Amino acid sequence: MRHILRYAQVLWLVLVLGCSASSEPPEEPQTSPSDPAAQETETGEDDPWSDMTQFIEEQKTLNNIPGLAVALTRPGEVLWTAGFGLANRETGVPVTIDTPFMMASVSKTLTAVAVMQAQDDGELALDDNINTHLPFLVDNPRVEDEEILVRHLVSHTSGIRDNWSQMPYADGDSPHALGSYLEGYLLEGGAWFNATDNFYANMPGTVNEYGNIATALAGFVVQSSTGGSFDDYCDEHIFDVLSMENTGWHLADFDPALVAMPYGYENGEHQAVGHYGYPDYPDGQLRSSVNDMARFLAAISNQGQLGEAQILTPQSVAEMFTPQFPSVDSGQFVFWYQSSLGDRTVFGHGGGDQGVATEILFSPESGIGVVLMLNTDWEAAGGAPGAIMEALFERAEAN
Repeated sequence: MRHILRYAQVLWLVLVLGCSASSEPPEEPQTSPSDPAAQETETGEDDPWSDMTQFIEEQKTLNNIPGLAVALTRPGEVLWTAGFGLANRETGVPVTIDTPFMMASVSKTLTAVAVMQAQDDGELALDDNINTHLPFLVDNPRVEDEEILVRHLVSHTSGIRDNWSQMPYADGDSPHALGSYLEGYLLEGGAWFNATDNFYANMPGTVNEYGNIATALAGFVVQSSTGGSFDDYCDEHIFDVLSMENTGWHLADFDPALVAMPYGYENGEHQAVGHYGYPDYPDGQLRSSVNDMARFLAAISNQGQLGEAQILTPQSVAEMFTPQFPSVDSGQFVFWYQSSLGDRTVFGHGGGDQGVATEILFSPESGIGVVLMLNTDWEAAGGAPGAIMEALFERAEAN
């Protein structure tokens, strides 16, 4: 499951589940303080983040977490990034701030930016009928005279349904191209088509039903409207602009030995899941380091700008965080959504997949943001993710 729960539900899950003891010794964390002059003392007594490092190490040890990475941001500024534990238990590769993790549905925040960028460039508009951009015709067989807009895709109100039996996982990258897979899923006679299970009987814009396939289709609309591949578009317009050097949509973009291995946890033992992928990759297959995602969040919370790099106009950022159909769901933006962490209102997105748990969020009031990546799932991690994110916010709010 690439993540079908809102953050509030996930937070409830991680806080109420019991914690299991782990016999693994703590690994030396890699940290990156915001002040370069502090590098020499980052693990010593003068390290201003030593208390946070110790707390996260304790949470990692008390819970079933092979490795994790965290970041703390403010608008236009990365305050702190750190990696803990092992990216790969079998080979002993440690987690660093440059270790790529599978991001699961946090990937949708990057797809959101790609859509808004394409609109900034005049390649598409949220109110465009998707069929004006596609090389095939999408028609919901369960609804008459519907018009599916790009805005419906990005707000989970399109009427396109996730049929998990027709959403294949692959070892490594999927052999199916994004466009050919979506055509086979959405068009009658396609290899993955099912009229009942692939669509809801809802008129677009009337019901919020979380959708991975609809997200992938939004990515393909970007691809079709701009004339290049979706992954290349993101490379050029997001990753390269923000110097996100350890970020990519496909396993082929990386040395697999350095990518955080996803782990399941059963009967007191970690089990490597292996690296996997799927053809609908814009909904959850992004791999990125905490250093890169921190830069991304620092830019998004700063009206799309980090230093001299600008990935979105302030107007597009504002629109991205505007409820798309407030009468349907007032907390649903362009893929991002509103939720809460403690008594804070936050904007963000969570992710969960096989051996993966991720979160990206920021407070629109204070601007403080947090990135969290784990190479195990939410259930196995117990209460650690919620406790770590709360502690990071409290630390930033106290300064």
